[in-house]
Amino acid sequence: MTDKNYKTLINFLIVGAILLFVYYFTVRLISLFLPFIVGYVIAIIIEPFIKLMNKYVPLPRAISSFISVIAFFAVVGTLGHFIIRKLLNELKILANNIPEYRVGMTTALENLGYRLDNILGNVEGSTRSLIVDNWDQIGESLTSLLTPGVTGGSINFVSSVPGFLFFLVITLIATYFISKDRYKIRTFIIKQLPKKWKDKFNLIRKELLGAFWGYVKAQLTLMVIIGVVCTIGLLILRHPYALLIGLAITVLDALPIFGSGTVLIPWALFEAFSGNLQYALWLGIIYGVSVLIRQFLEPKLIGDNIGINPLATLIAIYVGLKVFGVMGIIIGPLILIFIKTMQEVDVLPKWRE
Repeated sequence: MTDKNYKTLINFLIVGAILLFVYYFTVRLISLFLPFIVGYVIAIIIEPFIKLMNKYVPLPRAISSFISVIAFFAVVGTLGHFIIRKLLNELKILANNIPEYRVGMTTALENLGYRLDNILGNVEGSTRSLIVDNWDQIGESLTSLLTPGVTGGSINFVSSVPGFLFFLVITLIATYFISKDRYKIRTFIIKQLPKKWKDKFNLIRKELLGAFWGYVKAQLTLMVIIGVVCTIGLLILRHPYALLIGLAITVLDALPIFGSGTVLIPWALFEAFSGNLQYALWLGIIYGVSVLIRQFLEPKLIGDNIGINPLATLIAIYVGLKVFGVMGIIIGPLILIFIKTMQEVDVLPKWRE
């Protein structure tokens, strides 16, 4: 083995060891340091605002950080209050209308059963009885499961409020101190490193943060665009739970395994079988638009933000899912970003072009 190959092998082993350390130790310790991690992320988000404010109104770092932190939490709190209030209102309407929806669902399933009898040539009413009877059993089972779950969930929610408030206060304070002493903290960390590592550390930090935030920015942008499109589409259809369903689709769209089709496709099929063809067509159009948006924007957003081929990202997501489970959907692309960063700073050899 030549010295060059030996050095490459050692570099790959070091990177592998670092990744194992990150997975088995850092990930498990995240819950212990979560307020400070969240505070660090918020400090990065508000940094451009601090710089912009100091450009026009020169203030001490402590004051500009304090104003920025308070403004950030005020804006997020106001938006959160509006969204939660809207969601609770929609959930209240949904809960009040459940009996009506159950009757409507039974009627729709009866019609579906009769249609299937005609298509399959069965004795009239046989498929209908099978579907409706099973639906009644499912409804009773869900009621028996959800009732204690809702009660227990309410108790758990109330009991978790003090812990959440404590977490929120610690996060707010941590955000302020991290933002105020941002450069002091970075200087302190760099001083603890061996001299020969300092330049590499700065390069790795810059490349890794840039690639990571680029990936997050790309995914968040896609989520928001698709969520807004779906919500607007449902508002046009005058659906009473447009925001609730839009938020659900936004979250599901972030998960490659699920996507917006998890909600819209079964819903459209159900409406079609129920005879609401126009409504089903509109749901299909909303889904088609969301798919087209993702297909057109995803390669460009990911390519522009982190410079990684979308196919490589898809492979990383799939392999991550198989190796790490559901968390692999996030861990896989992060590992790919880490490897790319190591190549950019010449710790690992670059791919041949």
